[in-house]
Amino acid sequence: MEHISIIYSLPTGTAHIPYTTFEDIKMTGILPANVLELMQELPSKDDIRLRQETFRYLTEQGTAELESLSVQLYELSELYCAYDSAANDAVKKYIFAAILYRQYRFYKSSAELTLKEGFFEGYRRHFEQLYDEGVASEVKRVYDSLVTSINIGIKEDSLTLKAAEGKGYITDICHHATEMGIELVDSGFSQKELGADIALALEGLFAREWNELSSHYEKNKTLLDRDLLDYIDQFDFYIYNTKLALEYTAHCIPLCYAHYGEDISIVEGYDITLMAKKCYDIIPNDISFTADESVYFLAGANGGGKTTYLRTVGVCVIMSLWGCPVPARHARVCALDSVQTHFPRDERFELEGRLLDEQNRVDRILSDMGERSLILLNETYATTNEEKASAMTCELAARLKTEGQLAVYVTHQKKAQETDIPMLTCIVDEGEGTRTYKIKPLKASVRSHAEDILKKYSLSRADLEERFGI
Repeated sequence: MEHISIIYSLPTGTAHIPYTTFEDIKMTGILPANVLELMQELPSKDDIRLRQETFRYLTEQGTAELESLSVQLYELSELYCAYDSAANDAVKKYIFAAILYRQYRFYKSSAELTLKEGFFEGYRRHFEQLYDEGVASEVKRVYDSLVTSINIGIKEDSLTLKAAEGKGYITDICHHATEMGIELVDSGFSQKELGADIALALEGLFAREWNELSSHYEKNKTLLDRDLLDYIDQFDFYIYNTKLALEYTAHCIPLCYAHYGEDISIVEGYDITLMAKKCYDIIPNDISFTADESVYFLAGANGGGKTTYLRTVGVCVIMSLWGCPVPARHARVCALDSVQTHFPRDERFELEGRLLDEQNRVDRILSDMGERSLILLNETYATTNEEKASAMTCELAARLKTEGQLAVYVTHQKKAQETDIPMLTCIVDEGEGTRTYKIKPLKASVRSHAEDILKKYSLSRADLEERFGI
């Protein structure tokens, strides 16, 4: 059955983020894989306001309702696994009754959702129309009758028949441990499936109940709605991004929601991926991309915050594009075709050299980037000799600028400073001589003034090369 999305109102098109981008900028440390996989397809800018409305509500009211719905879907997912691997029809029919009961419970919970912001008003109405009280009552009656007569623990307890209150020994242990204040550690317990022989025996012992179950199955098996499981990732998107926002705001990192415009401007953006290392003393930085200055070189001493700055750019822009809470004082973002990265890799290169591998990865970025993309490059071409690396670096940056792309390019190549690409640099506190991890533009006038002084005293690069024969 096709269900209404709580993420998109329109098809997403071709805009995308490769999963390697999330790995490079360390978002894999702050959001689960299923959420990041969903975020690979960039949504339409027309939907950003709807997601922002939802996040505003969730950051104020909490995610309890969505978490409850998510738990119900995870339970359904487990039951579908058991249903698909059922030993025979008797087992399958029993599990079917449990699935259908939980399915209609989910319909009802969704129809009663108090969250109506963003996409969720349409979501609630969708399930109001799906929920049929008559069918739901019949499904519950069959399920309750079956469980009362034949109580089989198919989720967390071993096989039990007519156990008190429908509980097995694991449930009782957890209950008593909670009462005693004992924190239990997951022992890796796996559910026990109902064996085919036992199911057949039960079928004979409880003939009336099994006949009713068979009739229920044949009549209603087309009602199974496996597509509900698609909501798991969508709920997790809102739940985990909200929890992330609440975590960083608890450590006095500001939260804002991005406006759409013709360029990108982030004021005091934070690299919240550092929180995965329990680091909350994070230095904010400003980010700006305009039509005139869309590509930057970033230079400075190692450990000065260059890679941190790249991560800040990537995280803040991606969060802005998705309508998520942005860890910044202010954010404005423009539509992008993709967000791509080229960071150093640790793989071995026996079959082809590292430089060839780097070039192949750059070629893939160039072919995938679309009309306007954000490209984050970290020491690309650093594995070859300086002259060749400088030429390749300057050529790549010039191409990105000519094609109207947005990019930050971390490099140590000195020739980069001789191009018309604006420079960013790591700032050092002049009084203390310490790194501040602040990234600032290196003004062309300052650079030119310094170059004039070097030329005046015959200390320019050309003078030194001539003097020492370099």
